[in-house]
Amino acid sequence: MRYQIVICALLALIAASTARADEVIRKDGKSVKGFVVSQSSKYVRVLDASGRTHRIAMKDVDSILEGPDTGDADLNAKLGEIDADDADELAEVAKEAKSGGNKAWKVVAMMALRVDEEHAEAHELLGHILVGDEWFTSKKKAEAARKKLVDKRMKEEGYVRWRSGWISKEDRSKASKDPKAFVKSEEGVWREKAVVMREKGYELVGGKWIKAGTLQDKADRAEFKKLMFGEDIWVLTTEHFRLYVMDTPPEEVSKLGELVEQSYDWCLEKLGLEADTNLFANRGGYGHMWLMKDRDTSIKWVEKYRQKLSLGDGFATLVQRSGNCLSSGSLLYVGVIDEARSRVRHTLVNHAAQFVLKMWSPGLGGGGKGQKGDFSYWLYECFGVHAEHELLGNGVVVHSTLAKYGDDAGRANKAFETKDANDRCEGYARTTADPIASIDGLQDLNMLSGDHMAKGYTILRWMMTSKVDEFRAWLKQRRTMRAMDALEKAFGVSPTQVDDKWHDMVRDGF
Repeated sequence: MRYQIVICALLALIAASTARADEVIRKDGKSVKGFVVSQSSKYVRVLDASGRTHRIAMKDVDSILEGPDTGDADLNAKLGEIDADDADELAEVAKEAKSGGNKAWKVVAMMALRVDEEHAEAHELLGHILVGDEWFTSKKKAEAARKKLVDKRMKEEGYVRWRSGWISKEDRSKASKDPKAFVKSEEGVWREKAVVMREKGYELVGGKWIKAGTLQDKADRAEFKKLMFGEDIWVLTTEHFRLYVMDTPPEEVSKLGELVEQSYDWCLEKLGLEADTNLFANRGGYGHMWLMKDRDTSIKWVEKYRQKLSLGDGFATLVQRSGNCLSSGSLLYVGVIDEARSRVRHTLVNHAAQFVLKMWSPGLGGGGKGQKGDFSYWLYECFGVHAEHELLGNGVVVHSTLAKYGDDAGRANKAFETKDANDRCEGYARTTADPIASIDGLQDLNMLSGDHMAKGYTILRWMMTSKVDEFRAWLKQRRTMRAMDALEKAFGVSPTQVDDKWHDMVRDGF
């Protein structure tokens, strides 16, 4: 193999492969220890233990000696403990020295190459570039060699030159007629844009290339159209969600897909979880969100999909009454967009966040208070609007005001926006009794009012900013015990003391 790095001149001087350092002795008696990286009839260049390269005129050189001294006492000791003629061991010493900040590591890496000029790890440590079967120290030379290899391969595969790139002979005539229909790859190959886009998972819809989703997405679109008497829906699978959205351009659905993934990432960061965590893995891998064009279509959807999705009577009843419902157990949300199109982005962010929180901190899995369950509805609702606030600038309760969820659920004015939360809390704290005597005082989602949301949101925001470690610990504890018991264990305070802290924040203007 032809060797293309600058130490080749020195290697030619060495009769046998052996790991030795160098010492250049000048005629004035001074010397430089390290490694000779190049030598000519006029100059010798030597790399010393500090990483500095010296250029010494040959007329000033008395002699060049080989020996075990690298110029660094610590590395000399290390080399004395290994087989100094083993390139692997030399490279390992160089690697450890580099990670430890010892600048003499380069000398040892060069010593490894003196033993084995093809040693990959030593080359990589020194930043050399492999092209084909040759190593290069120069990026420019490496790029020229890479271009030469590509040109050779392209010719062998039957490509021809076209517009500073390559193109197949079959596509050459097409490209001449319609150059805009072709795009150039990173390797410089021109291909039909339509073929490239489809390979990337895009589909041409209304003259625009849209992320088409999976084969299952397409099958679901076709099934929906059949079951819903010709109605269209756009289905898109992202990493953690499946969106089914009616009456919305596909390119907008693609943006909604990006948004819910941002919401998921935001949740993982706030919960202190690794970026590759999939909390939905045990629920089929995805959170499913259906957005119907109107309430009537939502009701019809329940009729057609109830058995397929195992929808219970309660879910069906709520959709029939309002057109909306969320099931955390199956990670399923269905809603309508005809009267709240401006809130669609808020709705998806909110429910994406609630899905994450309910998978990470499910409590005992039931609603209400007591030994059988502790779902803390205010926590999930406030976590959702907090995600909206940070990702979209404001969190808005999307339930209609004076919403009524069931015949015996009561009525509550749910109008709430996070940007008004501080003023709202200050106002009612001055003029009325605290709407919740304790944050454990109300669990029923159907009774949560906008005032409850304001208090819960400001408490949650305080926890997630000033007490983030305790907040995360609280959520973990809630996996095995009631929320308020977990709160006392994680924060070391009672619900009453948390309420006292909230009153202090109200008094101090947050």
